Amino acid sequence: VRLTEGRFDAETVFADDPAEMAAKWAACGAEWLHLVDLDGALAGEGKNLPVIERILKTVKIPVELGGGIRNLQAVEKLLELGVERLILGSAAVKNPELVKEACTKYPGHIAVGIDAKNGDVAIEGWGEGSGVPIIASGGVASLDDIRNVKKYEKDGVAGCIIGKAIYTGAVNLPDALKITAAKEE
Repeated sequence: VRLTEGRFDAETVFADDPAEMAAKWAACGAEWLHLVDLDGALAGEGKNLPVIERILKTVKIPVELGGGIRNLQAVEKLLELGVERLILGSAAVKNPELVKEACTKYPGHIAVGIDAKNGDVAIEGWGEGSGVPIIASGGVASLDDIRNVKKYEKDGVAGCIIGKAIYTGAVNLPDALKITAAKEE
């Protein structure tokens, strides 16, 4: 499911079987799989654990997950299941101690998601630098957008998340991967 501008009343369903779709992207050469538990984000706790477990059993590429991760117990459970990286969004702002504790206990497995709307952070600011590599997300709609993101690789941008554009076919995953693999001239 994909939301339009984060609105839960404006969703598009692209596939009925998330594990099958995950396998498709892995077969196309995806190096990571980005998952968001939208129900969990709304409820403030994970809601799609059986689906996440099925995806983890289906693909052999690393999986990152965000949505509804609000305490250390959830962090521990998801990492134990095999999620490689967890994205803390609302929790990062409302409970910075959780981020500090999770990063200390699980270095390299925690990322902070900062949502923006109209150039502003969508929730109260998060101003302290953490040294976590930046992954661009939102608005990546073409191969030219990927080329533009790649220009910032030397500034700490480690990658980008392609959402709707990959499902609609506006971005072909193998072509996108060729761009990301190319050495800078």
